[in-house]
This record gives sequence, C-alpha cells and structure tokens, in this order.
Amino acid sequence: MKKLFITLIFLVFLMSCSKNGRTIIVNTQNADGLTTESKLDVNGLEIGEVVQLNLVKDGTVNLVCNITNDIEIPINSKFKTKSTSLLGGKGIKIELGSGNGNIESGATVKMSIENSENNSNPFTKKINGIIEKLSGKEQTDSLLYELRRLNENLEDLKTRAEK
Repeated sequence: MKKLFITLIFLVFLMSCSKNGRTIIVNTQNADGLTTESKLDVNGLEIGEVVQLNLVKDGTVNLVCNITNDIEIPINSKFKTKSTSLLGGKGIKIELGSGNGNIESGATVKMSIENSENNSNPFTKKINGIIEKLSGKEQTDSLLYELRRLNENLEDLKTRAEK
C-alpha cells in the first residue's frame, strides 16, 4: 500500500511538471527588463512565457521559454523585446519567418537586436517628445517666426508714425 501511494505521488508530480507545449531557449546580449513570467506573443496572441533566466559564461543571457500553443515557429523567425505596459513591463514579440523547417523543442535561438529608441517604453517616448518640443528645433523655429512677425509689426508701426 505504501509503495502504491509513493508511486501515485510520483506520477502526479511528473504530470504536474510536464506542461503541454515545448521549451525553447532564447539567447540575448541583454535581458532588457524581461523576467520569469514575461509573455511571448505572435501578432498579439500569447503563446508562452519565460520560465527561467540564466547568465551564460560568455556574458549573454539564456531565457528558457515554455511555448504552450501548438503554433509552428519557422527557423528564420525574429524574437524581439517589447514594452507591455507604461510602467516598463517587457515581453517577447515573435515575428514569424517564412522559411522551411520549424524550431524544435530544446532549440536555442538568438534575440534580434533593435535600437533602444524603437524598444523604449511608450511613456518615455511621449515625455522625450514633449521635452524636444520645448527645447528642440521646433521651439527655436517657432521663436524665430514670432520674432520676425514682431519685427514686421514694429516696421509697420514705424512707417505709419512717419506719415
């Protein structure tokens, strides 16, 4: 009876550990705010999540991802970080490729590198835009335009006063 109970517990443990889907490893130079439970999506459809982050000896980071959806991911697909909230939450966006062959369970893929401006928080983009408008070229051009108008008005008043 005791052996049956232990066997039953072991089977339940194995079943709880083996989730449906497959595991892939995404290697990146910078985890960029990704955490365990960061979501993976294709065209807005959530297909999995990051379950573990590991620092590799070469300084890169391996993100162990569990794909729970049966979607086939072509080998030439691109993996990119994306903002998921105004407070800086991050996820992984998968842009499906069109190549022959699919990423198999246990495979390692590279994260695509994007420049930080395209990858930054939307809130930060808005704030930077406002700051640029207040101090950038647009503001300078606007001031010059207003000064020219003021100069024209003063010239006009001077001409009228002389008559």
